Amino acid sequence: MYIETIIMLNYLFDFIILFGVNVILKNNASIKHINLGAITGLLLIPFMFLKLPFVINISVKIIYGLMMVIIAFKYKNICYTLKNFIYMFMLSTIIAGFLYLISLEVNYHIILLVLVPLYLYIIVYTLKQEKRINKYLYNVSLNINQNKLNIKGFLDTGNSVKDYALKNKVIIVSSNIINDYLDNKAFYYLNINTINGSELLRCYKVGDVYINDKRIDKCVIGVTNHLNNSSYDALIPNYLEEDLC
Repeated sequence: MYIETIIMLNYLFDFIILFGVNVILKNNASIKHINLGAITGLLLIPFMFLKLPFVINISVKIIYGLMMVIIAFKYKNICYTLKNFIYMFMLSTIIAGFLYLISLEVNYHIILLVLVPLYLYIIVYTLKQEKRINKYLYNVSLNINQNKLNIKGFLDTGNSVKDYALKNKVIIVSSNIINDYLDNKAFYYLNINTINGSELLRCYKVGDVYINDKRIDKCVIGVTNHLNNSSYDALIPNYLEEDLC
């Protein structure tokens, strides 16, 4: 097999696997990062031609596998990274077995003829999805205890969470992003309904809140663990959409 074919097959193989993990785990990673993760996998090709001891061979594959998922999906915490790695390993095992069975009957150039159109379809599909999602992404700026925190917020058209008792608007923020800024700060609980059931949000009154440089009055921050593995850091309620136009 020509080296060009090996490189192309490995790149397409890794790209499709990372894309599969992205879809299954709903990581919402960009096509750019998935592509960089697949390119990182090409660094393993030289090791395919070396006779290394089993332990070293496995160690190298694990290291490069972790690098691929961190580059493709970013590092948020150990559990998030390990989950991505395990799913990548399981998908690669399934797809590798399938491609091996095909290769017994046809040559690798025919496999490329199948993978290339699939790759192009995934690129087009993902770019359309990114364009749709980016339409609802906003820059959120929070002032907390004299600290300015800039995060990425998603305008959730299905989210209408509001503190009707105190008449406060509520922006839901990932606990991973904001917990370090909230030490010893007073809060109250707000009971909300989500697709996962009811949840008690810890709500904090913070300083000025800006969304795309527009100041939002009477706004509190609700802290949740459900956004810790998301590609954005906050959920903006749908009733703020008119204020952001």
